[in-house]
Amino acid sequence: MALGIVLREMSRMTLVQMRYFYEVCQWQNITKAAEHLHVSQPTVTVAMQALEAETGLNLFHREGRKITVTTDGAKLLGKVSYILTEVARLDDEIRDMAHRHAKVRIAMPLQLGVVFLPHILGDFHRDHPEIDLEIIETGGVSALQMVEEEKLDFALTNYTVDFSARLTYAKLFDCECTFVTRPDHPLAGRHALSILDLKDEPLIMLDSNFFIDRLVQDAYGRAGEKPNVVHYSPYLHTVKNLVHAGIGSTFLARPSVLPTDNFVQIPLIDPIFINSGLVTKKGRQTFDDVRLVMNYLRGLAKELLEKAEKKGVKVVLPVDVVIADKFAADANTKTVDVDKIPDGWQALDSGAKTSEEYVNALKGAKTVIWNGPMGVFEFDAFAKGTEAVARAVAQATKEGAISIVGGGDSIAALKKTGLSEKISHISTGGGATLELLEGKVLPGIAALADE
Repeated sequence: MALGIVLREMSRMTLVQMRYFYEVCQWQNITKAAEHLHVSQPTVTVAMQALEAETGLNLFHREGRKITVTTDGAKLLGKVSYILTEVARLDDEIRDMAHRHAKVRIAMPLQLGVVFLPHILGDFHRDHPEIDLEIIETGGVSALQMVEEEKLDFALTNYTVDFSARLTYAKLFDCECTFVTRPDHPLAGRHALSILDLKDEPLIMLDSNFFIDRLVQDAYGRAGEKPNVVHYSPYLHTVKNLVHAGIGSTFLARPSVLPTDNFVQIPLIDPIFINSGLVTKKGRQTFDDVRLVMNYLRGLAKELLEKAEKKGVKVVLPVDVVIADKFAADANTKTVDVDKIPDGWQALDSGAKTSEEYVNALKGAKTVIWNGPMGVFEFDAFAKGTEAVARAVAQATKEGAISIVGGGDSIAALKKTGLSEKISHISTGGGATLELLEGKVLPGIAALADE
């Protein structure tokens, strides 16, 4: 088909038709394209039928639900892609001009807000009164959608691995999710719990807009159980009030439970961790005011490391990681520096340089306490970092060190390496181990001490 004909047919297309056409070509499936466009499947089907009828072009080969682009369709797609890119760039420029002197718009989930909001609205606001902040207390899926739709400059939020490819994520820290209940609950005296201990426990949960619900559902599923959720709420204070009232218990990120809440937090034997970090729209320009706020939040997240350094504690951080283009055993992999992870790739193991740092740190150690594998050791391609540490711990033990390994995942990793017998002590109580190191009293040990 001649270029002039392509351009002539494009003049008959609306921007909506171009967007629909582009997404159908990308997904090769009407239903998936409709889901991504947030419209009904019949809407996209009718639009594509109308487009072919109006242009007189055969744009698609249809094989069941799979759709492939014809030669004419491919030529049209190239031009449509260019136009949509230019339209998006124009939209960005207009929007940036409109917001250049407007508010810095941030989303922050309730569970992180209890920690970060006092600093943002206190110290940061006092130091930078010229910056007008608009903070929306939401997280999870809602926050990601708002960033993607450019209703926000960025979000400080939790996430799971399946966030949109249109977003960029920078991890700040991990938050442990604990079982939260009243002090008079029958399980309140336990130092750690399994999912089986909680299989019949009535739960009050933050709704599905929060990633913690997905993590809890997955944890119960791995144990062959289903959580007994009696009520979902989008509000943290409602969840806490219902727990106070004795309606049920809940799961929350550890920082979201304050001393004034008068709750008991009990870790799980197989801990649940939720990732927290900064999410931005890929390719969107970041202005100075926005960058200033993001850097401030990064600084807050690093405070614990700085405190550790002041106390003479050496913290070994990863310098390289093994990344994958998908969360699967057969994923494509490569090793990159920790600050050079490309968009759309996931860090699933420590790299060779990092493993060497860990091994060197263990040399000469007299006591080694290990909780948590280095990567997704269940996949052989991402088990090397964990195996290196396991061998180093075993070697340290051979040379006279006392080695303690806690947590279900760590034990599973040891079993895979065949080094379990070369460790001084192994415990399923990963959470209890950490609490003991915090200086907390473990009820079981206290009871033995009283005898």
